[in-house]
Amino acid sequence: MASAAVVALVAAGHVAFAADDAVAKDKKEAAAPAAGQQKPQEVPEDVKKALREALEHAGQAFLPVGKKFGCDNFVSGRFVDPQAHIAQLHYIPSSVKDPMQWTKMVTVTIYALPGEAETDVKIEKNLAAGLVAEYKKTGKILDLKSYTNQHGEPGVFLEYTIGDGDKKEHNAGVFVRVGEKAAGFVQLQTRGKTDLSKDDSQKVYEILIPKGTVVQPAKADDASKPPMNIDGDEAKKTPEKK
Repeated sequence: MASAAVVALVAAGHVAFAADDAVAKDKKEAAAPAAGQQKPQEVPEDVKKALREALEHAGQAFLPVGKKFGCDNFVSGRFVDPQAHIAQLHYIPSSVKDPMQWTKMVTVTIYALPGEAETDVKIEKNLAAGLVAEYKKTGKILDLKSYTNQHGEPGVFLEYTIGDGDKKEHNAGVFVRVGEKAAGFVQLQTRGKTDLSKDDSQKVYEILIPKGTVVQPAKADDASKPPMNIDGDEAKKTPEKK
């Protein structure tokens, strides 16, 4: 479902952003408090270095995605979980001097997968459903499209608003497999004077369904029915953005 360019970015393996199991295990054990101690042990410097290098490598690998939307500066990356299985990367235009004052940003969240087909699909479905549920709860979904590829893997496009006042965001994102052992949620976020354009929203959608791709119904006998969203609701027939 994802464009060949996006998949190729991490085709070399998810070690670029998730490190390996040994490094993640060492980090977790080092951070765990020892018996009788109140404070966690310091993470070894070699582990810190490996994780920093992994984030930098991932940041550069996904830089073309940021550039696609004018966000050509990789400003930060972090692991969301102690096991270093989820990485988050942020890109903004190089013209923005204070990263805290961004009005347009690309955020890529990468989820490591075990690389076993059946297990991967289960994890991907849970992640996709969780994203939809979260933005239904915390924001307002303006557009939602979901698909299933020939391997049974979900792909989701979301356009939504979240937040209030000056911090209100108008965003678009896609959940899709991005590598042999990785799924990702790629978001274009806008706020303040910068609003999400129809063109940029369409570009985000095309990360999931490249332009010119013919999308087939999941089942021939269901061809007359609306596609099903990831949470089971019937999708609204939304005209394609041009």
